[in-house]
Amino acid sequence: MDAAQVAGLLVLLGVVGVLAAIVGSGIQAGPVKFPSIPSSRQKLLAVTSVAVIAGGVVWSLSQRDPGSSDTTPAAFPKGGLRVILIPRQANAKIGDDIVVTSSVDDGTAGGGLGYGQCAMSWRDMVNGKVVAEDTTQCQGTFRESNASTAGVHHVSAAVEAMAGASGTGTRSVDIVVTR
Repeated sequence: MDAAQVAGLLVLLGVVGVLAAIVGSGIQAGPVKFPSIPSSRQKLLAVTSVAVIAGGVVWSLSQRDPGSSDTTPAAFPKGGLRVILIPRQANAKIGDDIVVTSSVDDGTAGGGLGYGQCAMSWRDMVNGKVVAEDTTQCQGTFRESNASTAGVHHVSAAVEAMAGASGTGTRSVDIVVTR
């Protein structure tokens, strides 16, 4: 559920509450009579409902980038790329392959960038030393065959868009390699 849907739901709930408070004296629809709401609770229901409506509007506005008129969440930086790294495993043993797949999104309606729309520079560091490097295109996979260094492997990807796309992004993931 995105910000607009949550805000819409909050506003709808608030409006229903206000309507219930307004017609709190009871309604009869055919053979069904809805009970009345005591006047002391009508005011509380109306105030609470208005607060829910205001909260929904404020929350929705807080989810947007202040300099933008679109609905892109502020967590997605303008001109930036969202990089997702997925390791095949979080723990490995010496001799295992370290494999990390990626996904890159530029925040447009089309979503993810295609294979040739960015370059990814991969680096695997253990204790501050580079143990492997690679370069792939978008949606690339980093593979280090037969890991030989025990410790926490800090695999990072720096991404730069090209071929009609724009933006940069980085992400990293840690993989523990034991003896």
